Amino acid sequence: MSSNRRLPNLEALNARKAKLDAIMGSRLRDVSAAQMRELLMIIGPLILLVLGALWFASRFIQPAPPKVVAIATGGQAGGYFAFGKRYAESLKRHGITLDVRATAGSIENVRLLDDADPARRVDLALLQGGITNSREKPGLVSLGRLFLEPLWLFYRGGETIDRLHQLKGKRIAIGPEGSGTRHLASALLGSNGVTAETATLLPLSGQQAADALTSGQVDAVFLVLAPEAPLVQSLIANSSVRLMNFAQGEAYTRRFSYLQRIVLPQGAIDLVRNIPGEDVTLLAPIAALVARENLHPALVGLMVEAIKEVHSGGGMFHRL
Repeated sequence: MSSNRRLPNLEALNARKAKLDAIMGSRLRDVSAAQMRELLMIIGPLILLVLGALWFASRFIQPAPPKVVAIATGGQAGGYFAFGKRYAESLKRHGITLDVRATAGSIENVRLLDDADPARRVDLALLQGGITNSREKPGLVSLGRLFLEPLWLFYRGGETIDRLHQLKGKRIAIGPEGSGTRHLASALLGSNGVTAETATLLPLSGQQAADALTSGQVDAVFLVLAPEAPLVQSLIANSSVRLMNFAQGEAYTRRFSYLQRIVLPQGAIDLVRNIPGEDVTLLAPIAALVARENLHPALVGLMVEAIKEVHSGGGMFHRL
């Protein structure tokens, strides 16, 4: 009998315990929820701030610029290579090494800007005007047009040559494959019907081409050089060769938008000896410094300062 009377008491105790557990559990859940809300109110803004900072950094903050960049220039005896070396001196003062690479010329330089192999690919290049443009190469940007590059056509013989069609049947040095000189000479000659079928086109350039001309191995040479270049000055002063006056100079600028008509004034090379003896009309593309579009902005700024420093002195065909 006594055990039967205890059973209801135990059941009541268990019921009360269950009720207390439920109440405590509910309160604990309420407390946990309140604490969680307080915690979120404290750390939530911090998390948002960190995420915002990471987004801002990914969008607007550039990584540090590379310490080594490469530039494609031209032959080691040419002006492009010399300018590249001067750019390197300027960048060195800012802790940047400019790897100056000698090349065959502007055509090869464009290929090197696009090369799939990072070991061969360059970040910058000096290009002769008319080689490419932003429509053909949207991944490239110009950092500035630098200077006019006169096209010099020297020839032999007693006949006065002032139109390119007169070179049919001649032996003509137009520069090696990959050079800007060859690209320009081929375009101009082709517009006059002078091709590999109607003339002998030879891959000679620089001093080799000049020597072939003076020795009579070729009849004409195309050179793209600054007027101050010793090779140009020696050929102008050489009585056995003549400098072509482009009688149709203005017409070429209308057909080839990247060319400008310029005039080498009488006596500009040598006032005492009056070289040249008369005004000579020449054609000239404009050299530009071109970069891959992903070049670090800090390097773009440094290169712009370098070209200002190197080319600010002006010259015979461009003012300060």
